[in-house]
Amino acid sequence: MALAVFNPKVGLTLSLTETAANFFGKQLATKKLRAIRLSIKKSGCTGYAYVIDTVNDPEEGDSKIVLKEITFYVSAKSEAMISGSEIDLLTQGINKSIVFNNPNITVSCGCGSSFSVE
Repeated sequence: MALAVFNPKVGLTLSLTETAANFFGKQLATKKLRAIRLSIKKSGCTGYAYVIDTVNDPEEGDSKIVLKEITFYVSAKSEAMISGSEIDLLTQGINKSIVFNNPNITVSCGCGSSFSVE
């Protein structure tokens, strides 16, 4: 089994589905903001939860990545936990949820609202 280790020299990698790109594009246009900021906070029964904010400017230390014409800022403290993720929009009936297909997750809670990484 290979061990994947975050190497800051390689850089942040993320991917974005067309469905999620369309959703974020509409959100930014409606709110008249320029970017999506991704971060992680301590939360839930397994440790962490994603935080998604609409913003105009990055916070100090944020990394910038542009995917499908959507600008994302990723907090420096969250990069290692988010890098390698695919961001998607899941539709179930009338509900829509942003989903992170994150290869770094080692444990997630049953309800899917929190996760842990090693």
